[in-house]
Amino acid sequence: MIGCYVSPSRSLADYEKYLDRVTDCAAACLPCPLIVLGDFNGHSRAWGNTRDNLKGDTVLEWAAGLDLRLVNRGSVSICVRWQGEFVVDLTATPAAMRILSAWPVADSGGRDGSTTRRWCLKRLDKERLEATACVADWPNAEDVLSEPEIRANWFRETLMPIRDVSIPPAGLLKCGAMHWWLAEIAELRKVCFLSRRQ
Repeated sequence: MIGCYVSPSRSLADYEKYLDRVTDCAAACLPCPLIVLGDFNGHSRAWGNTRDNLKGDTVLEWAAGLDLRLVNRGSVSICVRWQGEFVVDLTATPAAMRILSAWPVADSGGRDGSTTRRWCLKRLDKERLEATACVADWPNAEDVLSEPEIRANWFRETLMPIRDVSIPPAGLLKCGAMHWWLAEIAELRKVCFLSRRQ
């Protein structure tokens, strides 16, 4: 797998140079099954955007040159911000297409009208992030998760608590919640405060 991110501020010439470097990386991986995914900051109706632009056309031509096939279907956004919504750009080699049955974007996280939470990445606690990630992996260190869907679910369920511990929510003061803080403990705390007031 190759993960990509191209800044939207790059000129078209820099954009093409970046894609050339990804080509070199991809060439070293072939003929193994290869998946290239990420945010190319190019727009194309081919992968669910509402419009096309020059960078999107460039990505399509580049992908065709590597015989990469578009895997994602639909137009579910992976990122919703005040600047707009973004759809994942994802391609795979023919060899990878044989092992992928579907690649849907989970349609959840605030699209039902509820407020989505934001995180203050500037206040990321790297030490806490590393420690929590190590602890989260201990029970599964010996396990071999053979099914990709089981791996993906485990990954998603593991990342959320790690994020909650190491990155404070945006707009809120850093509170004293610890790595062991759970919803049940928060509920017990409320009951305790109520009992004390009574």
